[in-house]
Amino acid sequence: MDPKDSELFLQSLKAQTAPELVKTARLWEGELLQRYRVPFFLVRVGDIRAALNSTATALILYKEVRVRKAHYRFDYDILTGRRLKIKSSLTLSSTNSWRS
Repeated sequence: MDPKDSELFLQSLKAQTAPELVKTARLWEGELLQRYRVPFFLVRVGDIRAALNSTATALILYKEVRVRKAHYRFDYDILTGRRLKIKSSLTLSSTNSWRS
């Protein structure tokens, strides 16, 4: 993740008020997800969509996580750029949370 995006992402994690949370959701879906299609953003944006009753579009993102997981055993840490090994025993349950 480039330094500018990293700073925006870290700032977005501090959101507490409704306007800040809306800004975070827009940042994650409108910008960061487009540049970094990694499981973290796919699941979190899917969670936001599901919370806003857009389950059909949320499921698309959850399915993408499963497809990516099945095809790639490695992913990158989005903040450091380091390559991480993803355990093959991780699955996405029907409750949309990670379990091992």
